[in-house]
Amino acid sequence: MDEGVIRCEECQREVDEMVAAAEKWHFWSDGHELLPYCPECSEREFGADETEPVRLVHPRAASNGY
Repeated sequence: MDEGVIRCEECQREVDEMVAAAEKWHFWSDGHELLPYCPECSEREFGADETEPVRLVHPRAASNGY
């Protein structure tokens, strides 16, 4: 897989990091790694608001208080 490409674990749709952020993709942990899900698959797989997905923050953004 190309660096910067994110593939939905369920439907295998691929987008770049900017599109994933704009579309608000979710990243769920399986206890070992974070798995990306597009918004549609995330809602279908995990429900609308049953649990809160892991929010990824770039280290520079975190140090700037974002």
